[in-house]
Amino acid sequence: MNNKTKGLYLLIISNTFFGLLPIFVKLANAMRYSAMEETFFRFLFAVFGILILLMLGWQKLTFVNVQALFWRGFFGSLSIVGYFIALQTTSSGKGTLLNYTYILWANVFAILFFKQKPTKIFFWYFLLAVAGIQMVLEVSLAHPNFGDLAGIFSGITGGAAVLAIKRARNTDTAITVFSSYTLFSFVLSGCLLLWGGSIGMGSMNQWTTPDIQGLWVLLGIGASSMIAQLFFSEAIGHISLATGTLLTLSVPVVATLFGLFFLNEPLTSHFLAGMILVLIACGMMIWREEQTAG
Repeated sequence: MNNKTKGLYLLIISNTFFGLLPIFVKLANAMRYSAMEETFFRFLFAVFGILILLMLGWQKLTFVNVQALFWRGFFGSLSIVGYFIALQTTSSGKGTLLNYTYILWANVFAILFFKQKPTKIFFWYFLLAVAGIQMVLEVSLAHPNFGDLAGIFSGITGGAAVLAIKRARNTDTAITVFSSYTLFSFVLSGCLLLWGGSIGMGSMNQWTTPDIQGLWVLLGIGASSMIAQLFFSEAIGHISLATGTLLTLSVPVVATLFGLFFLNEPLTSHFLAGMILVLIACGMMIWREEQTAG
């Protein structure tokens, strides 16, 4: 098996676990665990994972571009909180798709704030994605669903986080960048669990003491995300980052199918058509970026 084939197989495994993550989140929601509690346990698991890797000497932290690490953690934590809120209040497929629009927003921010020159047809890709998002939302913009807004917020802040990742990875190790994301998300979700009620979060930050069954589901959230991240990191060592990012666009599709089969979530023609438009637009942006870089 050559390296490229190995990378593709690893990426398929990674995407499967990324697609399973929202299913575990929805199962936890059904057991009355809130978005903030789920986020907290996800990153509690990640904190232990990082500590084990560091104690075994398998990874080492570096702190060179502190500013980029800060923004990666800051925007990444906002993105994951928005994503888990979206999953609590909308379907697995819709929440995941809106989160994965980070590809679109990363390009927009690069043009607006980092003077990246857009391609001649970038504007048309953007309009295609916006049309797709409107079809996915299936509601009037005058009366948006809170979960949809959280999903869009997740995608926007995720786009900013991606730009910070690109800059941080020029100087710092992958585990350092991931640790920044983990620390910020762990602290933010913990703070919102403690004080979110004072800002009107309602059921989004309620605490439910886990029982044995609940602990297994919460462990599934942490394990699926950690396994997905590790396989993705390994896969990128065998294929290009652009190809890897392009193939991760299958995650919303996987999440949608898992939601249909395991949770009986409805699948409408509007959602399918909108998802196809969004994925085409994001995929073309990645492909054009790879062509330009080449």
